[in-house]
Amino acid sequence: MAGGASMGASLASMGQLDMVSAATTMMNAQAQSAKMITDTVNGITSSLIDSSTKAQNSMQQAGKAIQY
Repeated sequence: MAGGASMGASLASMGQLDMVSAATTMMNAQAQSAKMITDTVNGITSSLIDSSTKAQNSMQQAGKAIQY
């Protein structure tokens, strides 16, 4: 069969590239998922810190307003 070795090498190369493409797609999806989780946790933490700071400032202002 003429070109049999070339055809086999070509098919093997395409198979390898397909596997690498699939693997990098999965790696990218996993990295994006991890980033989304990290961003969400950071957003929640930032909101909690902001709320705590506002509560602390409010208590300080209320304390200053008390006159004896």
